[in-house]
Amino acid sequence: MKIIVPIKPRSVAELEILLRKIDKRVDIIEVNFDIVVQELMIAPGLINHIQSLLTRTKVEQGVKVLGVCKTAAEKGSFPGNANQRVELLSEFLKLGGNFVDLDIKHNTTEHIQGFEPEKLWLSHHDFQTVPPNLEALQAEMEQHAPAVIKFAVTPQNQEQLERFIAFAKTVETPAIFTTMGPLGLKGRTQLETLTWGAFYALSPELATASGQPNLSDLD
Repeated sequence: MKIIVPIKPRSVAELEILLRKIDKRVDIIEVNFDIVVQELMIAPGLINHIQSLLTRTKVEQGVKVLGVCKTAAEKGSFPGNANQRVELLSEFLKLGGNFVDLDIKHNTTEHIQGFEPEKLWLSHHDFQTVPPNLEALQAEMEQHAPAVIKFAVTPQNQEQLERFIAFAKTVETPAIFTTMGPLGLKGRTQLETLTWGAFYALSPELATASGQPNLSDLD
């Protein structure tokens, strides 16, 4: 199972600090650009510094870097529109990023096809429930042949959790399965042998989702 650490820096300086805290257990760093992009709009010259940070991190820590950027509709805080978000993530790949993650329901086919499949993750997030059409969502994502697909859902009862786990057992392509809400921890525990990767915060105060485990939990 891949260990993925999500970070959401508020500035390029904080990005550098957080990247230095990554240890050898980590396989992938997920960098959320929602907030730091505002600094880049004011001081575009910092782009070159980000490039050097990404290069150094990949070499020194031996990790891969995943870029994400979420609009308000995705419960993110990116100030631009979907087209601007795609432009930002495209630039991230040019600077040395390995992958980008796009939500299947918040990006057009044109947006998705603008990325090479081997650098693309496609995901679906449901903060309310477990959707009834998991198989259809899987098919919609897999038609683009992404490197990884991801499902993050919120089971409201045991029946929904069991249905999600049963679905996860049928998926043969690299896929991440995670659960949120009151049954989140129980679901993540039962999905450990089924998920391609799992998210661990650097520390409790740096968690990017409710109930997210920390790297210290691996000790």
